[in-house]
Amino acid sequence: MASEQVDGRRVAAADLFRRCDPDELPFETTEGVPPLDGTVGQERALHSVEFGLGIQAEDYNLFVAGPTGTGRNSTLRAVVRRLRTESARG
Repeated sequence: MASEQVDGRRVAAADLFRRCDPDELPFETTEGVPPLDGTVGQERALHSVEFGLGIQAEDYNLFVAGPTGTGRNSTLRAVVRRLRTESARG
C-alpha cells in the first residue's frame, strides 16, 4: 500500500478517508432531513458580513468571494433578512 509523507510522517492512503454505511443513517432519503440552520463553520465570515453590512457610511461595498455552489448568495440573503428583522424590532 502506497503512503504519502505528511509533516514528516507517513500516512496510509486507506487512512485518508472514512466509509459510511448508508444503513446506519437515521433516514431513508435526504428529503426527510431538515435543512441546517445557519452556515456551518463560517463564523468569521459571518461576523465580517455583519460588520460590513453594519457600516453606516456612504461609499462602502461588501465583496464576498468563494467557489460556485458554496451558498454565498443564500447566506448573504439570510443575514440581510435577519439583520433587517432585528432592526425593525428596535
